[in-house]
Amino acid sequence: EKMFAFFVLGPTAFQEGLGTYTPIHLAENRRGQAVKGLWTAFACSFVFCGLISLITFFCGRELAGLFQAEPAVLTAAAAYLRGDSLEYLFLALMYCLQGYLNGMGKTGFVMVSAVVTAFFVRIPLIFRLCSAEQISAEAIGWGMSFSAAVGALLCLVYYWRNEKKE
Repeated sequence: EKMFAFFVLGPTAFQEGLGTYTPIHLAENRRGQAVKGLWTAFACSFVFCGLISLITFFCGRELAGLFQAEPAVLTAAAAYLRGDSLEYLFLALMYCLQGYLNGMGKTGFVMVSAVVTAFFVRIPLIFRLCSAEQISAEAIGWGMSFSAAVGALLCLVYYWRNEKKE
């Protein structure tokens, strides 16, 4: 949990920044600038999250070693981080889109997408994976990545739908 909070500092900062940047430009009738800001923030966030993904995929054991020394825990943590490594790439997109949509005043959708992703994708999927007889920590990590992908997809579809209306 400590690592996750640290790893999402970049995407979270972009989310918060876009939540402020977007309405300023929309108020000045500069929608194009707001959209450009969204995709620029996403590109920067994606690079940051790409590095985090590589680090968690290839150096999970070392990262876990910062907090724990027991070999069995290190092995399980490394496996989980391998599966979870793609989550950060999807979070880069999802957080940027959420920030942009919040800035547009679409906070209801952002809240609903977060609830759907957590309670209708992440929790049931992880619960189902955990109830399997032969489950690995890596599979649970892949479940986290999958739920982040669903969240990013929901936000992207909503964004595209709104862009066509505008």
